[in-house]
Amino acid sequence: MRNHRLEHGIRTFLQVLRVPGAEGVNVEADDGRVVIRGQLPSQRAKAWCYECCRHVTGVTQVVDATEVRAACA
Repeated sequence: MRNHRLEHGIRTFLQVLRVPGAEGVNVEADDGRVVIRGQLPSQRAKAWCYECCRHVTGVTQVVDATEVRAACA
């Protein structure tokens, strides 16, 4: 069953820490398992987003399905 409170907590945490691109990340939480999807501007932002999610109380597993946006030519 989805945990909307945990999803909201993760989104808020990502915004407070100003993870670049976090506003475009979709978060789904189910029984402590969190799936993050979306596009982030860099590999560093992707790694930071993942690490931040891991440290939210109630998260037991993070599945990172985010992608790094291709650089503009």
